[in-house]
Amino acid sequence: MALPSSDSAPETQDKDAKEKDKSRPKPWTEDTKEKFRRQVDLILSAICAALTSGTNDSKPKSEFLDPCQEAAQRSYKCLYRNGGDRTMCGQYFK
Repeated sequence: MALPSSDSAPETQDKDAKEKDKSRPKPWTEDTKEKFRRQVDLILSAICAALTSGTNDSKPKSEFLDPCQEAAQRSYKCLYRNGGDRTMCGQYFK
C-alpha cells in the first residue's frame, strides 16, 4: 500500500501546521482562566454553604411559604454569577 504523494516534504508540512496553530486564537486566555476560576470558587462556596447549613436557619419558617421563592432566588444567583447571561442559566428559564 503506497502512501499518497505530497508536493512538500514532511518537515515543511510540520512547519505549516505549527504556523497555522500559532495563528489560531487560544481558548484558555488569562481572562477565560479567571472566569473559570471564579465559577469554580462560586460552586465550591455554594457546596460548602449547603453542607454547613443545618436546621439552624436564621429565619423562622412561615406558614405562608411561596413555593417559587427558592427557585427565584437560585435563578437570580445564577444571573448574578454569570453577569446577567441568561444562556448560562437556561435551567431556570425553561
